Amino acid sequence: MPTYRVYLIDARGRVQMGDTFEQPDDATAQVRFEAIDRQGLNAELWQGGRLVRKLPRDKG
Repeated sequence: MPTYRVYLIDARGRVQMGDTFEQPDDATAQVRFEAIDRQGLNAELWQGGRLVRKLPRDKG
């Protein structure tokens, strides 16, 4: 099963946290990625060296 990694990134581009999990495919991994509390930070979802998705900071 593929391993995915989530990175939370602050406004200066520094990684604040990383989380690793396994999912059967990109679609399932993205559902989990979207459910993560990003605490108003940018977030990136990676599978190996491949960027799967980015989410911007929450506005508000």
